[in-house]
Amino acid sequence: MKLKCLVLLVALFIVSSLQLTAAAAPQLDSVLGIPWGASPDLARKNMTDNGYLFVWEGGDAGTGSRILEFKGSYAAFPAYFQLFFMNRQLWQLSVRISDEEYNMNYAFSTVNKLLGEKYGPMEASKTYNYYRNIPITIHTWKLDGNTKAINLRKIATFYIDKTKMNGGVFVYYENVQLFEKLKKSNI
Repeated sequence: MKLKCLVLLVALFIVSSLQLTAAAAPQLDSVLGIPWGASPDLARKNMTDNGYLFVWEGGDAGTGSRILEFKGSYAAFPAYFQLFFMNRQLWQLSVRISDEEYNMNYAFSTVNKLLGEKYGPMEASKTYNYYRNIPITIHTWKLDGNTKAINLRKIATFYIDKTKMNGGVFVYYENVQLFEKLKKSNI
């Protein structure tokens, strides 16, 4: 009888631990307080109300997205923020900390630590050589059943012919599921 009670208590402890772990899983319902799917107007208002400076507006030929860019602070570093919209819905936000303003390795280490503290251990990490052997490091977190992702990248500034390709530390917050849905409806 004591053995059955002990087994039952252990089983209940395991089940309750699993439920707590699942409930504590980090979610990515918004970025910088802007919900996924927000309109450009709502996102612009949110960014400017929170002290970010509007820089420019344009388009991205690769994804067909409209982009709003802002300047502000990210993890205590000066940074540029690009918000990507398709069909007037926010699906991605990227952050760039310039390698010309801050020590790239320090910024990468700091941001990596902060993302790990907030979202748990990264799911994948890889380093490979990019154009003309320029090393790029990518750390990836997948969240919300792999419907959302965070990619942290580090790449030095380089030149293609005489065109400067800005490097630094980049953080990409992406709603993969929303992007796929918007891409299908955008065809």
